[in-house]
Amino acid sequence: MVFGISYAEWIGYIVVVVLVFAFGLPNGWLKRLEKYYSSDHLHQPVAPEDVSDIILQTGSGEEKALNGEEGREVVALFNGAKLVEKTRVANETDGARLRIVCKDGRTIEIAPYRHDVIVHLSSGKKNHSPIEYWAKQDTLSEWLRRSGGELN
Repeated sequence: MVFGISYAEWIGYIVVVVLVFAFGLPNGWLKRLEKYYSSDHLHQPVAPEDVSDIILQTGSGEEKALNGEEGREVVALFNGAKLVEKTRVANETDGARLRIVCKDGRTIEIAPYRHDVIVHLSSGKKNHSPIEYWAKQDTLSEWLRRSGGELN
């Protein structure tokens, strides 16, 4: 007996402490690895005041600058999109394309893809390569498909 506690109880306490560490530490490490390797950081919302131009390009190549309420609606729809995965998709999109040019030099190109959208991020910096990801946003995809025809 040590400190008035039997050896069997000490063994039980030691086993419990070892089990807590055995199951607790790997879980903490897995959370760190998950955060490191996840792509949640790809889809970042854009503040409407950070946008300099929003350009809608139809399937026929015509371009129209969006401003006012329509521009704010597009930015809100983009901000509401949920990331699905980082991807490389061939140009098999149909409908209009949307280009959001930010004041810091970033360019965000959005095209409908199935019932969602493909987002192509280009940084204004030389050393950064463009990133393409698939985002879930049915409303924006449908809006782009409707706008895919001729401009008024």
